[in-house]
Amino acid sequence: MKISDRLKKASINTKQSKSSRPVLKGQDELVDKVIKMKNDLENMERQYEQLESELTSKAFSLYSEVRTDGNYSSSIFAPGAATNGALIVYSDKFSNLPSESEEELRNLDSNYEKHFVEVRKLTVKKDAGKTISNKTVEKILAALGDEFENIFDVKVEIGTRPGFAEVWNEVPESVRAIVKQAKPSVRNVTEDQKAC
Repeated sequence: MKISDRLKKASINTKQSKSSRPVLKGQDELVDKVIKMKNDLENMERQYEQLESELTSKAFSLYSEVRTDGNYSSSIFAPGAATNGALIVYSDKFSNLPSESEEELRNLDSNYEKHFVEVRKLTVKKDAGKTISNKTVEKILAALGDEFENIFDVKVEIGTRPGFAEVWNEVPESVRAIVKQAKPSVRNVTEDQKAC
């Protein structure tokens, strides 16, 4: 058997093995427009994410400097050349740290109790979630007891207390290097310099 014969046979087999699905005919141009626009939108989203990241990185330098000096502000205004500018807003949200880092944080930060709090996360175990009955729920609500360990996974982490961003200047540099703040948001600014 020749290679060309094998290829022909393979192409016939593939065509026959496709599932038969309904075909919407006569919408070729619309389909092309939708797919082109979808691809363009995905490319624009990638470009936007890169530019936003560049802007927030540059703003972060000023944000870090200002809050380290004790002049906390949750936002940075960036004027535009052809627009009213942008407001880069930082939230008072930080990633939780593993509970194993407690001792290290206590050694690094003399104000540990002021800056950090133990956070517990409870999740229903995979297998238990499928078989939980009303009776079990009632047990949990009434008195958790020994059943608790069979139903929940417990994860203990260290979280920052509310207002942590405002007292950043009090936090030792060695702790600042460990704590990661949530990604800031970028908002359009109106003519009167209000965020929208």
